[in-house]
Amino acid sequence: MDEQCMKLMKKQSFWAKVTALCMLGIFLVALVTALTLVPQATRVMGNAEKTLEEADIAVQDLQKTADALAQVDFEGLVNDTQDLVNDSSAGIEQAIGKLEAIDIDGLNSAIEDLESVVSPLAKLFGGK
Repeated sequence: MDEQCMKLMKKQSFWAKVTALCMLGIFLVALVTALTLVPQATRVMGNAEKTLEEADIAVQDLQKTADALAQVDFEGLVNDTQDLVNDSSAGIEQAIGKLEAIDIDGLNSAIEDLESVVSPLAKLFGGK
């Protein structure tokens, strides 16, 4: 029985060594993985933190813009613009009325009369 126990113990010892080597291999793989992934994960977390800070700043800027827009009196702005258009329209209508009131035929007649008076004077002083 002694010999049989020795064989079993040798087998058990062999399998214990195989198990230990497998565990060592698993540990080394886990260690290498951790050493390569942890710095990358740290960088990713740092980048994520920067991105969140920038997003927070953008949200604050949007909130300020929204507050400023909420304070704008759009109805008053539209009313002022409408009043400006109406005033300009009235001024244009007055100018058109004055242009229509000009007697173009009378003005042409006056220019012809002036020319007939000035023409002899121009000839007298040596003009054409």
